[in-house]
Amino acid sequence: MNIEEKGFYEPILSLGPRLRYIHLSESDRATPGTGNVYWDEVFWGLKDASYDGALVMESFAAVNGAIIGATALWRDVVRDPDALVTDGPAFLRAKGAEHELFEQPG
Repeated sequence: MNIEEKGFYEPILSLGPRLRYIHLSESDRATPGTGNVYWDEVFWGLKDASYDGALVMESFAAVNGAIIGATALWRDVVRDPDALVTDGPAFLRAKGAEHELFEQPG
């Protein structure tokens, strides 16, 4: 979506009940919240589409030959894998809670 769509909200909303699974990735595949994705639009769209499927964070924490070839990566986008696996999910959970998409564990 970041490359091929004009925004985030409308494409998500247009899928409505057909949307069952989504990868959440930052514009440069690094830690969510550190790039150019308009996360509020993403979560507004998911909320207004009544999305209740899985949310999966997608990034590339380790660059190896197979990943480089499959994704055309030319640099390490994460730098700190520990921050990715702690900060990324925390950011996404907070955005989901902010937009009342799902309940926070408590």
